Parts: sequence; structure tokens; C-alpha cells
Amino acid sequence: MKKTLVLFICLFFIAGAFAQQKSTTPAKHQAKPAMSPEKMKMLCKPWKLDTVENFGVFKPASAAEQNDGVTFLADSTLFLTMEGKVATGKWMRGWSDKVINTVTGANSDKKMMFTIMKLSNDYMELEYQIPAPDLSKTHYYYSVKK
Repeated sequence: MKKTLVLFICLFFIAGAFAQQKSTTPAKHQAKPAMSPEKMKMLCKPWKLDTVENFGVFKPASAAEQNDGVTFLADSTLFLTMEGKVATGKWMRGWSDKVINTVTGANSDKKMMFTIMKLSNDYMELEYQIPAPDLSKTHYYYSVKK
């Protein structure tokens, strides 16, 4: 009986040791694949706002938005002008190649999340979801700044 009990206890500890060898690294600490060089080349340039879409209504950039644009740099620096207000900050790729998370403003913790809907060498469409109870989305259509 003693031998059986000792054997059972040994098996219990061995099984516990093997069970604990499972990786416990949180997903947020695992490295994300780098954005492809082609996509970085398309994204990292100065963009000028052409059109804004709210609730399916397309409007050309208003007088307050006529100089709006965004420039993403490869070093993760961001220059953004929205409704005539200039901000700088950092950008990083979010959970996919299509999501760009940004923190804008030198003294601001304002976080903005843009989703790249379309991107080519001369055209970009960004979707911005307003962090409000209605979660409305605004689409910004850009062309390469000349």
C-alpha cells in the first residue's frame, strides 16, 4: 500500500512539472511582424485631405480642412493637421497592418485609432471611429501632397 501511495505522489508531482512548462508569455509581448517595405513606402509620405465622409455623405474638405493632411514617417513620427489644428506624435501599427494607433500632441494623451481602408501609391482612405457612445465612423480620403 505504501509503495502504491508513494508511486501515486511521484506521478502527481511529475505530471505537475510537465504541465507548468507551457509558455506563459502574454500575447501583447510577442513581436508583431514588421510592416512590409512596400506598404511602408506607400504609407510614409505626405498626404493631403480631399474628401470627408460622415454617415454616407461625402463632402470636399471644408475651408477649415483645406490644409489638413497627415504624414507618417518610417521612424514612427507623425505629423497631423485636423480641422486646421497641427499636432505631432508617434504612430504604431496596431493588431493588423490595417490599423494605425496614434498618440498625438506633445502634451496630450489623446489616443486616436485609424484603420487603413485603402492604400495605394497615390490614394489613401482612413477610417476614424470617434470614441463616443454612438461610435460613429468618419472616413478621410487623401491624395499624395504635391
